[in-house]
Amino acid sequence: IVSTATTGNGGDAYATLNVGSYIVIVSKSGYATKVSTTLTVPSGLGRYDMGGLSLTPNPAPLPGTRDIIINVVRENNLALEDASIKIEKLEDENYILVGTYQTGYDGKTQIINLKQNLQHRFTITKNGYAALTKIVTIPAGDSAYTYGPYALTATGAFVSLYVKDEITEEYISGAIVKFRKDSETGIISSTTITDSDGKTTSWNLEAGHVYYLEISKEDYETKIANIGIVSVGTSNKGTYTLK
Repeated sequence: IVSTATTGNGGDAYATLNVGSYIVIVSKSGYATKVSTTLTVPSGLGRYDMGGLSLTPNPAPLPGTRDIIINVVRENNLALEDASIKIEKLEDENYILVGTYQTGYDGKTQIINLKQNLQHRFTITKNGYAALTKIVTIPAGDSAYTYGPYALTATGAFVSLYVKDEITEEYISGAIVKFRKDSETGIISSTTITDSDGKTTSWNLEAGHVYYLEISKEDYETKIANIGIVSVGTSNKGTYTLK
């Protein structure tokens, strides 16, 4: 998963991607989420334009309903993207599914036309975090009502790090970082790609185990590094250089 945000220049967004096929998901509060068809990044140098996606504004709330925004964070109040939120409404003493939604880059998602003065249940989940359930009653009102921030507690380990050029000391984008469990040739638990700032974060490593990094990039020597035993939560393992 590679996340980015649009700039002020006509809504352009930039990301460093390997050659391959991708699905692009675009979300913003107040608009319906847009999911692209499969897009392919071809080989070659330079910037590749994957085209544009247009977002449709959410319609005005129906009478007796209200739009809501749910904000989900992780430790240190940082936005938690791609969290899944199942929403159910209470009718005749039973919870009925309204829908399942995903948080965006900012940790937020907007849901439209929820019935006012009715009890709802939110179940928030994400791999590597303990599930969280909230029961709320949607208040009456016209503007969108915000719930949260709801903080999820990590049950797995997440490791962030930077990669840069040993000679120029410039940060390297597009480097592939593999996290191997227990040994240099162990099972690959997570594979990530550094962003434009040379940064990457692993996905849900198993706490209490030693992990080894395998960092590679075309025209550079592959680096192997032992980052030691990882703990629950997000930790910064510093900067690694390639030559």
